[in-house]
Amino acid sequence: MKMFVFGSFTWLLHGIAAGLVSDEDMANGLFAFGCTRSHVVDPSGECDERTWVRGGLDGFAAHKKLLAIVLEAEREERVVWREPEDTSEYMTALLLQHMQEKGLTREDCDWQFAPGREWRIKELEERLEADRLLG
Repeated sequence: MKMFVFGSFTWLLHGIAAGLVSDEDMANGLFAFGCTRSHVVDPSGECDERTWVRGGLDGFAAHKKLLAIVLEAEREERVVWREPEDTSEYMTALLLQHMQEKGLTREDCDWQFAPGREWRIKELEERLEADRLLG
């Protein structure tokens, strides 16, 4: 079974509400969101994704479920948190380091990003391949 890598908080929130992501997928997944930990914990404010969600669950119920899973993943060291000053390159490097520490390769993972974020998957795959070739 492949390990899922969840790279978008907003996409995952929608995926949970719509029933597109199973508890099993998240139970052993890696999380590397483009937003900070504080936003995941409390997304209220101008950009409150909980109010955008449509699906079987409302956004607040989906967030409650997501938060419980992500905090458990954090305790199990399966989350790479972004700091406000971090770039996508830095986040990519952190995620790759995290994967290497867990002995994971590109083939071990199923990348789950928001539509339009394919560039991030491509970037991750290119870096994984370069690391493999360099030894």
